[in-house]
Amino acid sequence: MLGLGSSLISSGAVSEAPRVLVASYNLNDDTGTSTNSLNSTTPSGWAKGLSAAHTVFGTTTTKNASSGLIGWVFTTATTASAQTGPGGGHVGGPDTLDTVVTDGTWEVNTDHRYMHYEATGANGFDGSDPITNIYTMRTDELDFSSYSSVEMTFWAHNFCFTANQGTKDGYGMGLAVTTNTTSASSAVEAGSGLGFTSFTAGGATMVYTDTTGASRSEVRLGGAGRAQTTGHTDSLADSNKWVKVTADLSAAAGESSVYLYFTMFPHAATSAFQQDIGIDSIAIIGQ
Repeated sequence: MLGLGSSLISSGAVSEAPRVLVASYNLNDDTGTSTNSLNSTTPSGWAKGLSAAHTVFGTTTTKNASSGLIGWVFTTATTASAQTGPGGGHVGGPDTLDTVVTDGTWEVNTDHRYMHYEATGANGFDGSDPITNIYTMRTDELDFSSYSSVEMTFWAHNFCFTANQGTKDGYGMGLAVTTNTTSASSAVEAGSGLGFTSFTAGGATMVYTDTTGASRSEVRLGGAGRAQTTGHTDSLADSNKWVKVTADLSAAAGESSVYLYFTMFPHAATSAFQQDIGIDSIAIIGQ
């Protein structure tokens, strides 16, 4: 993380407030060194919602499991399961005040680590009790008090071999923004609509263009189907590049203590293991 501070400021137009890089996460330097897909080291100040530690909405909590090797983990190459996930980490890095990254190229290299939800085994959807399979990854504390608008960009990979994974049922990865260290619920949302209200509703709206050129706007990444048509490969192609996601977090502007929750709501699918979602190169800019 490049951290908080007034040093990362762009003056912009005379009539406009300066743009400030509130936070930046490349996930390369503070997520351990393991090259397998089960590395559990998290960035400083981040927290996984293990052992039902995080409330998701209402009385629903994250999965009651304590192993750090499940849910959200970090890696450099393909994920543990075939037919899902990226080939490697995003190369371009997060946006800066001076540079807008537009290339979704990836590479298998220890310098390009990324976070992903591992959908195999205990992480997959359990048709008899889906509530037990929600996993969160919470960021460190962020300060939006000096801004009237806040924009977040990150790069995502959501490939599954089965094109109609989960019958496009609205389930997938959600992004909540709250003022609480242990809850992603709308009860403590940092702004209107930014907290979760159900498995498929609530949280920030994520906008992106998938690798087929289709424009998407979702509150659950993957809720309307996969973003890439190929993946889990050693060969780079346009069809398996990472896609850039933008989320307007301006509803939380003015808040001095904010936390982001990357949260996976698994699909009820025959091949439930094909839900490895990758996240990389995160930037948050306030103005």
